[in-house]
Amino acid sequence: MIQTLPGNGATVSSGASNWSSAKLGHLLSTELLQDIHENFDEMGKAAKVGILFAMLYVRKGDIMRMQSVINKIYAAAENDDHEWIQVTSRILKNALTERRLNTRVEQWSPSFGDVVDKVEGAVKQDGISFHPTEYALLTKEAQPECPYASKVYRSDEPTHDQHFKLNTTAMDKSNSDRQQLFQELLKKNDANARRSMSPPTKMGRPGVMGPNGPLQSRPRPPPSSGMFRRYPNATQPPPSSMAPKPAAKSLFIPSRARKPSLGSASNFAKLPQGMPVRPPLPSPSSDTTPKGFLRQSRVQMIDFNENTTLEKNNAEELNAAKEQLQAEKEARKEMAAEKRRLDKDRKRREAEEDRQRAREEKLSNIPSGGDPKRQRRAQPTNPQINT
Repeated sequence: MIQTLPGNGATVSSGASNWSSAKLGHLLSTELLQDIHENFDEMGKAAKVGILFAMLYVRKGDIMRMQSVINKIYAAAENDDHEWIQVTSRILKNALTERRLNTRVEQWSPSFGDVVDKVEGAVKQDGISFHPTEYALLTKEAQPECPYASKVYRSDEPTHDQHFKLNTTAMDKSNSDRQQLFQELLKKNDANARRSMSPPTKMGRPGVMGPNGPLQSRPRPPPSSGMFRRYPNATQPPPSSMAPKPAAKSLFIPSRARKPSLGSASNFAKLPQGMPVRPPLPSPSSDTTPKGFLRQSRVQMIDFNENTTLEKNNAEELNAAKEQLQAEKEARKEMAAEKRRLDKDRKRREAEEDRQRAREEKLSNIPSGGDPKRQRRAQPTNPQINT
């Protein structure tokens, strides 16, 4: 079923063959949901249920922006004429925000409440006969106790009771008709398999199977073909006995020079003398190549979301590598500066030690009387008076 919205011409498909709530959920927008809300009453039952399920697949980033329109659609579905649409809306109403389904259907639907009461009464009266799937992985001691269980459930034996019966219509095919169609398909497959496994003929190609005859080989070329063009009055070349004999070898008659070999031509049967060599068959062009022998082109599908994520990760890794390289350069610079400072301090200490050592050596070389220069400076000068 396809519903067309009169607002902007948007379509909502709910056919059994092409319906997908996940695909439609990713295409929903605020404008489209607004059009759906305005024309919700004009849609069919299947389209309404499909839209209710499709809203579960709205993108997480769009939930807050579309929440008001989604609540309006669920409110319109709760007041719908069909009870199934009302129940579906109440079950899915808070699924996006609370992340759970409201399965207490009997609280707001009397008809569903009656069905639930009947099922509970039948279970309490007859018990459950089916084991949950996870019981296959649990031992007998680990399986929880069931308060309402039948004898089959407790004995762990398969049941042979008929639980349902298929409905048949006039359009259904009988079992004999299905078997006949199946046998015809088997015969057709066997015939195709035998045809593909037919042995090749002498010419290297599989022969054509006649209706009542053996394999047909390649026909003989007509006499007017190029093989017998040198002998127009004969249908075949003369026998080898009629060919002229070569001159006998002698000491005075040189032998005829042999033509150079044509590579791997000696590996094949030689043609009779005088018979022209058939030219090689032309290679088929691209225009005459059948479609079955064309090389299939490969088409690569690209997901834009994955491509964006991959580019983002590559950019982050590149930035991290650049930062690490810059940090290593800074560390090397600091180490070099620290090494230069230590060398400078060492040289300064060595120079200070050398000066101190030279000063001590100079003081040790002074005599006990003191420095003669200082003594001369200390003696007073007596001026001479000329009389």
